[in-house]
Amino acid sequence: MKLQNQNLYSVLKNEVYWKLFLVAFVLLLTGLQKSYTAANIDSLQSILSNTNDTTILVETLIQISDEYVLYDVDNAIKYAKESYELASKFDDNELVIRSGFTTIKSLMPKGAFDEALDLTKELVSLSREINNKRFESDAHAFAAAIYRRKGNSEMTLKSYDRCRILSDEIGYDLGLAKAQTGYGEYKEREGLYLESFENYNRALEITRSEKSRNRDLEILVLKKIAFTHRYLGDDDKALEQFIEVLTYYESLGDIVRVADLHNNIASVYWDIESDEKAIEYWNLAIDLAKKTNNKDALANAYQGINIYYRFNGKFDIAEEYCLLDLKLRNEMGDIRGLSYSFKNIGRNYQAKGDLVSAKSYLLKGLENAQQLGQQLKIAWMNQQVGRLLNDMNKPLEAIEYILKSAELSKSINDIKGEGASYEDLAQSYALSGQMDKAFESQKKFTDLKTKLLNDKINEETVKMQTIYETQKRDDEIASLEKETLLQNELLTQSELVRNLSLGGVVLLIGFASML
Repeated sequence: MKLQNQNLYSVLKNEVYWKLFLVAFVLLLTGLQKSYTAANIDSLQSILSNTNDTTILVETLIQISDEYVLYDVDNAIKYAKESYELASKFDDNELVIRSGFTTIKSLMPKGAFDEALDLTKELVSLSREINNKRFESDAHAFAAAIYRRKGNSEMTLKSYDRCRILSDEIGYDLGLAKAQTGYGEYKEREGLYLESFENYNRALEITRSEKSRNRDLEILVLKKIAFTHRYLGDDDKALEQFIEVLTYYESLGDIVRVADLHNNIASVYWDIESDEKAIEYWNLAIDLAKKTNNKDALANAYQGINIYYRFNGKFDIAEEYCLLDLKLRNEMGDIRGLSYSFKNIGRNYQAKGDLVSAKSYLLKGLENAQQLGQQLKIAWMNQQVGRLLNDMNKPLEAIEYILKSAELSKSINDIKGEGASYEDLAQSYALSGQMDKAFESQKKFTDLKTKLLNDKINEETVKMQTIYETQKRDDEIASLEKETLLQNELLTQSELVRNLSLGGVVLLIGFASML
């Protein structure tokens, strides 16, 4: 990790500096970015006022949208659509496609998935008309990302396949990297974490190569890898990578994506039971998302922050955030996010003691997860229903759901989830009087917890060994450099003495000759 990220990580772990950082961040980052971008936009606006050239007008509108998309989604959409409408009136299909891509990028944070998908289909057709496989590949990559958000796993995979095939035909490396990133995310959602790492690493190789280096795509892949580390229970690694990604987007002044990252970091802090930091990050995400009109990040923040209030017994506040989240998910048509919306509403009813309403919403969440076919979500939702049935004193029904959760968690190598399922199973068996099975389940939970701890210790041991060996090598190099420097100094001094000696002899001979 780079030094600047290490410094940032240290600051985030310090309570005093953290409070100051939170207050200053929104004021400075938002203010400075708007000031800097406003100057660029003013300059670009002057170009709009002083040219009638269609190409220049469209290109300028695209640039203005690219500036606004960093901190004002609504204006980004406005100028992107202007560029697309203007380009569509003239016979320059490549310009139409480029302005269309800009429009899709601006629509995504707003959650306008249906509109973005319709436009993507138009761009695929137009790319085929002009036989531009690179544009068609990029259009399929956009389509895949949108299908994923709409919960259509089949079309997500088909679109990434098409992106890969086209990119392979023309040797378009970045298109291949986008496809590999998409495959990695698809497999991650299915719980195939080791396979997802393979895809992500292939994408990283491309984005880091001299031929196709692309820092933006590399950072996106690192963000995806951070999610996978989190699902595998490696919170330290996930937090480290999220902070690296955050630092990059801060350096660009990309406040829209910074809001997203604050949600990600808040979730990790919540997992490691650092509740106060989690709530501060979620509140900051809400502030930034509102300032930038980023509906997607706002829904994610609402979804996270309601958990905090529920666990602190503030059920009315939690319910408000649950309903705000549900409203935004429905507006966006975000099928993937709805599963957790239903789950959170159900958990809130459960905490309030309304177990009948809780069951209704949790079953909706489970049904939604099954429609999506995402194994990790299905496992989690089965576990939630099972826990509720334990609370309802229906342990035999609970066992059915929790066993499914344990089996699915094991199949996707979610050791943390599998362990939690066996802990819940122990309670179900105890409630139903099956004490032998309760003891067996508790033992499995303890074994899995020990395995997680041992894996963590082994990882830390390897990490410390690597640090030690690196430090030792650095010390040896430094020692050699110091020895070489000393030898050079001695050689220089020796040459100086020799030169002085020769000079003295010459002077002595000259003086003797004069005598």
